[in-house]
Amino acid sequence: MDLNLLKTFTKVSEFGSLTKAAKIMGHPKSKVSRDLDKLESELEMKLLARTPRGISLTAQGEQLLNFIRPPLLELENSVEQMRSHCNEVKGNITITAPEDLSNLVLTRLSTEFMEIHPDLSIELIATNEYLDFNKHGVDLALRIGRLSDSNLIQRKIGDIEVNLFASSKYLRSNGRPETMADLNTHKLAAFKNPFGDRPPRSEFDKVDVNFKTNSINVLKTYITDNQGIATLPDFMCRKEIANKELQRVLPEFTYIRRTIYILSQQNSYMPKHVKIFKNFLFENIQKEILVI
Repeated sequence: MDLNLLKTFTKVSEFGSLTKAAKIMGHPKSKVSRDLDKLESELEMKLLARTPRGISLTAQGEQLLNFIRPPLLELENSVEQMRSHCNEVKGNITITAPEDLSNLVLTRLSTEFMEIHPDLSIELIATNEYLDFNKHGVDLALRIGRLSDSNLIQRKIGDIEVNLFASSKYLRSNGRPETMADLNTHKLAAFKNPFGDRPPRSEFDKVDVNFKTNSINVLKTYITDNQGIATLPDFMCRKEIANKELQRVLPEFTYIRRTIYILSQQNSYMPKHVKIFKNFLFENIQKEILVI
């Protein structure tokens, strides 16, 4: 027995009209009529009495309706509960990312995502090391720069630009360099092995750098404390540039441009909660930190 035939019968009984039932169900009236004929044929009984004034139930129709309505309602409720359960985002996600990127962006975005989906938990492994997905139980990874592991799905989020910045106070006190050669008269700070790979050689590499670090947070503190000029990702300086605390130095020069990727395993099946989080990160990181 086709349950859809029984559902059609209950709808027609409820509204007392083929036209109204067809409209509610989103079916042509002709299909509703055919379904009723088929049901009566299969049951070998007359269920509905059709008159110019409408449709009414026969005695057998009344009996069938009373018999099937409770289990059909229970079935519909069960299906809705299952759909609701499937739409819930729950489970555990393990993600790894460089320490600076974790501090600047990923910690906050992870917290926001868990506020939206309170039944979900996230483990963030903040490290500059490239972790083995299987060994460490990693679901997703954020990485910047060249990638060598072809066993992972690499989805490009976009590009990050790294340039030279200094505080307005430092530039007022020490002057603004106009050429790359002028940098030799300033105190400079830069990444040590930025993003875990060796960047292409640039003009800046010919300049003597006084201070090197592998932390962009340290570099940010260096320039906000008016210590000198440093290389920093653009997105880290947007707020301070807007309020004129920081300025870009040699704006015609770009130190390096790096691509940021979100990585996942090449599994045919990705759990729903991991996929939703992956898309959430993709969209929000694009909005916040990429080159405009």
